[in-house]
Amino acid sequence: MGYTTKMVCLQALLILCILSSVNGQCAKFEFPTLTNPNSYTAERGVQIALPFELDTHNCTDLPETSTITVSKRTGDLFVEVCKLLAKRDGTCFSFRPEECVCWEEKGRYALSKIMDKSDITLWSWTIGNDGQIAAERNISLDMLPCAKFEFPTMTNPNSYTAERGVQIALPFQLDTHNCTDLPETSTITVSKRTEDHFVDVCKLLAKRDGTCFSLRPEECVCWEEKGRYALSKIMDKSDITLWSWTIGNDGQIAAERKISVDMLPYPPSVEQLTFNSISDQASFSHPLEPSMSVDINCTYDKGYPETSAGLLKDSQGFRLAASRDDGNEQAGTVRHTLTDISCDDMVDISCEVSGASKNLTKALLVKCPPKLPKKDLQLVSHFGLHNELPIPLSSDTKQLRSCKVAKVIQGHHQNQGLDEVYEPEVKGTLPEGTLELRVDKVTPDHIGTWRLTVSNEEGSDDLTFILKVTAGERSAASVNGGGNAGYIAGVVVAVIIITSLSSLPRWY
Repeated sequence: MGYTTKMVCLQALLILCILSSVNGQCAKFEFPTLTNPNSYTAERGVQIALPFELDTHNCTDLPETSTITVSKRTGDLFVEVCKLLAKRDGTCFSFRPEECVCWEEKGRYALSKIMDKSDITLWSWTIGNDGQIAAERNISLDMLPCAKFEFPTMTNPNSYTAERGVQIALPFQLDTHNCTDLPETSTITVSKRTEDHFVDVCKLLAKRDGTCFSLRPEECVCWEEKGRYALSKIMDKSDITLWSWTIGNDGQIAAERKISVDMLPYPPSVEQLTFNSISDQASFSHPLEPSMSVDINCTYDKGYPETSAGLLKDSQGFRLAASRDDGNEQAGTVRHTLTDISCDDMVDISCEVSGASKNLTKALLVKCPPKLPKKDLQLVSHFGLHNELPIPLSSDTKQLRSCKVAKVIQGHHQNQGLDEVYEPEVKGTLPEGTLELRVDKVTPDHIGTWRLTVSNEEGSDDLTFILKVTAGERSAASVNGGGNAGYIAGVVVAVIIITSLSSLPRWY
């Protein structure tokens, strides 16, 4: 064999020797009641009853009697606590039955002692003879805090749910009957987790006799009944986290309790919708100059669970922008800028939140001429006096410079005298309003073609229609914009009257 082959064989032999040494512990300690295989926690002053057993089926050369030793680490050394003589048939004898117990069931044993602070260390279980260890198992022992926080009003011991904006009144008390060395005064600290650490909310100085003093009485309250306390604060979203209650001194914690605090669901709502940071309650903006830019800003309460918002343009719901996570737990913001605005941008802007109890819509107004309809409209009027005929009108203001109606005779306009005058009304919200025209007392003189003209500071628009009288129980009007004539059919005793809008009040 070459040199390389010899080295490989030697390495393999060395590995086999190591495995043989590791697997030399043929027996295994098992602790059937442990939920964590490497640790055990007991209450101070309470009898430990930690059963263990041995699996020795792989130990073909185990002697008739072996010694089980239970020890605990003190400083740098392990100190023996008790010994058992275990026989191959499963029977045993305890040298210190008050510490280690042989159960009636063969092959089962138990560590049995009163738990105290000195037991909070690493413990060792070994079996062997003459210094030869057939099995070893190490387990960390810990002790439950001597004091216990109790929350008598909580139905779920690990969580508490409150309503947003409502005063939390969460009473708690301390059970300290196991705390024989509790100092005269201890500090109770209530804190909540923020990101990756806990932040103090309030502190109480609690005395052994049950009296206490609150360092922040607006947050933590000492009740008149001794030994009882309460967390008292207004619930908000920042409180939806893990809370901690501790008692101790100088960094030594005698008791700790953690509880998850949650909030009852509530719907989101839109709080404000502004154009160019102008805040008002109007349903429309001040008219803006064409070619300007406009900053649209929406603020909303996210609700709980949180949801997102969006800015929508016109009745078709064209989405301008969606909300982004800005780190604010309660308030959300959506922003968008429209540049070089025109008359086509004179539409409704909506801020909408899914599931919101309140959304907001605001009209973006641009200084433009009024617009009458450019398509056929069928307008119906019921038989009788004082019926109204609605005509759509788009405008940035209700302050029209003029509103004229004239009869067209052979291509010329003629001012038509009317026996009775009624002021028409402009209804609805800008920019899409409605011009209401009265229907009353049609005479044969009113039959013919009419032209309606409206104007403001930016320009004008007109509408041509034909008035035709027919017999029937209802009257109807069909109008065209841009000079294309339509017809109006009505009861013989009905007429359309249009008067000037110059006396209408201003909108702003």
